Amino acid sequence: MKRWVRYSFYAGIFLVALAVSAYVTTRLIVKGEPEVTVPDLTGQDTISALKALSRLGLHLKVRGFSYSEEVPKDKIMDQDPKPGVKVKRDREVRVIISKDSRQVKLPDLRGLSLNQARSILEQAELSVGLISYAYGSTPEQERDRVLAQAPE
Repeated sequence: MKRWVRYSFYAGIFLVALAVSAYVTTRLIVKGEPEVTVPDLTGQDTISALKALSRLGLHLKVRGFSYSEEVPKDKIMDQDPKPGVKVKRDREVRVIISKDSRQVKLPDLRGLSLNQARSILEQAELSVGLISYAYGSTPEQERDRVLAQAPE
């Protein structure tokens, strides 16, 4: 009986020591890192945003690119976490960078060969739509030439 009480006592001391050790370790790891406030990066270029985050001990990660009418090309248009949020040091701030306006000036393709027109549209990141074939009535309207385009 005495042996059982002694082992129970030692087991209780061990469990208390284990719980205190786990609590202290968790407090040091989780609460030990200083928190910083995430700055507002919208409208900045990636170099200045990277410098601002580096000073705070944060990292920049480009999450993607998106078209924007309001934000100039190559500027940050959105971020996560949002500005003003407190985070631990050595965390990532994920950003989306503007690709400029989605509107482009459509090149004049009339008179070009179909292959030339396709190449120009690919370079402008545009796609070829519906192609209608018609017979031309003048020598300038050779086979496989663009006679008209929509939109103009």
